[in-house]
Amino acid sequence: MTYGARPSAFSRANLPYWLAIVLAGATLVWFLTTQQPFATGPTAGGPGITTTTAATDGSTAPGETTTTTTGTDTSAVTTSSVPLPENPLQALAVETITDQLSSPTFAIVAPGDDTIYVLERRGIIRTVDPDTGEVGLFLDIVNKSNADKGIELGLLGMAFHPEFETNRRFWIYYTDVEHDAAVVEYQVGANGLPDLGSEDRIMEIDRLPNGLRHNGGMMQFGPDGYLYIASGDNGQFDVNPQDPSTRKGVIMRIDVDSGDPYASPADNPWADGTGAPEVWAIGFRNPWRFYIDAPENLIYIGDVGQSSWEEIDAVPLEPVGYNFGWPQLEGRSCWVVATGCQTAGMTMPVVQYGHDEGCSVTGGLVYRGTQIPELIGHYFFADWCNGWIRSFRLEEGAADEVKEWTELGNVGQVSSFGLDADGEILFVTSSGVLGRLIPVR
Repeated sequence: MTYGARPSAFSRANLPYWLAIVLAGATLVWFLTTQQPFATGPTAGGPGITTTTAATDGSTAPGETTTTTTGTDTSAVTTSSVPLPENPLQALAVETITDQLSSPTFAIVAPGDDTIYVLERRGIIRTVDPDTGEVGLFLDIVNKSNADKGIELGLLGMAFHPEFETNRRFWIYYTDVEHDAAVVEYQVGANGLPDLGSEDRIMEIDRLPNGLRHNGGMMQFGPDGYLYIASGDNGQFDVNPQDPSTRKGVIMRIDVDSGDPYASPADNPWADGTGAPEVWAIGFRNPWRFYIDAPENLIYIGDVGQSSWEEIDAVPLEPVGYNFGWPQLEGRSCWVVATGCQTAGMTMPVVQYGHDEGCSVTGGLVYRGTQIPELIGHYFFADWCNGWIRSFRLEEGAADEVKEWTELGNVGQVSSFGLDADGEILFVTSSGVLGRLIPVR
């Protein structure tokens, strides 16, 4: 059998097939370049609705926005160099490390050590293994504290020296049997426990009559090498936290590497004798927890409110001499409306919320770990009464991407936040839980 010549591949008979191939190729190119089906990061999320609106009820600062997220979608802006995982963040969950603690008030790790040190209000410092949850004893000062007199008394704060690995120095803040607040220095001995002979009471803040509340207690070293210390108004607002000479309702800044037992930095705002030389900022009711974010040289302060408002303040560490308003202001509002108030020169909060949403803010910290890169640079905080955890990102001095992590539910009365050795978020609750926030992907 003889066959005729085969038609050309580009003959008129094959034209419809070539047209279909070209159209299919063009469609594929459009899909890959505009829809980015293989993109990683927070743009590829689960179902959820996120709305951002500017507040108009006076509850937020000028330019501040409130973001409410429903469902599980999480879209966070970050300038982190940490690569985003291929599987996007869907939610946060709680990992319980231990629930065998007694009224914990703080959690911290020492430089060069992954052990978690947890303060118990009664005057005990526990060690907790971050992997097994095994609990040990580090320090017992129960006979020196007065925790049985009220829930705002006892062992409240702790800070390790930035060079702890070599000098083994640390400090604690507690209220003593006379109800005075004390800052006490220790050194860790060769056995890994505090050398009780090294105890040095470097600062004492005398209590006021009936002053059993609002003792502050937070301590942290700043990138300037100075130790920052928070003190409340002692529950007596008439002490006037507008007066820097009282050392109440203030944040102090001291140099523990100079002087005897410390020196006040020469650039502290009242170091010239017009106030207490240790005082760095005034106008607080009870700055229970603050956090210094060294990479941005910012301090975030959770100041517990009185009648109507809870607040978070955030300012650069420089300049010094801030006035945060109390008792003239509660949040952004005049507290004593009948007599009015002067607001000139006062620093307003970046976030406030009313007592319809909670009753006592627990200031938190800025996340800079590795497990949740979508949230690097976001500040986390909680409310003692309503048990929620929220976060926001500071953008040009205003709170952005404010979010409540509703999937966590009521996590309990959060006393404090902390960071583990990897920079992941820890928190403790009054019921005895030490927990860690972990991502759900």
